[in-house]
This record gives sequence, C-alpha cells and structure tokens, in this order.
Amino acid sequence: MAKYIDRFLLDYFYRNLKKGYKVEDLKIELIRQGYLRSDVERVIAILREKTKKEQEEKAKLNKPKEPIMEVIEEIPPKKNFFKRLLGLD
Repeated sequence: MAKYIDRFLLDYFYRNLKKGYKVEDLKIELIRQGYLRSDVERVIAILREKTKKEQEEKAKLNKPKEPIMEVIEEIPPKKNFFKRLLGLD
C-alpha cells in the first residue's frame, strides 16, 4: 500500500511541479487532504534525490571536454614533375 501511495504522490508532485507550483505549497495541500506528513516527506526526499542525480548527470554531459592535442607531421612539398623528369632536382 505504501508503494501505491508513494507512486501516486510522486506523480502528483511531477505533474504539479511542471505546472509551476512550489514544493511547500503542494506539501501543505496534501497534508490538508489527509495524507500523512511522513509519506509526503518521504516522497519529497525521493524527488530531491532524483533531482540531484539528474543534475549531476547533466553536469557530466555538459562538462567541457579537454582538447585533444594531435601531432601533425609536416608533409614535405612534392617535387615538381618536370624537375624530376629532367633530373634538375
């Protein structure tokens, strides 16, 4: 039963946070509706943990990569065809 309540509350928070409501306002409203404070607090802790993990993953993806230093050998210029043909080189 607790998992069902947690899932319902998580969905409730996700939907309403996307609409722009604040976490504290949602918390107060759920407690007024008769949900246990401990259930609501547990769901808020789960949300904060998920948000923290998502932000860490996002930071890892957006981290600037170190430039790769490549050593490029200078290619000697080709000899002129006619100079090679005539042996002038």
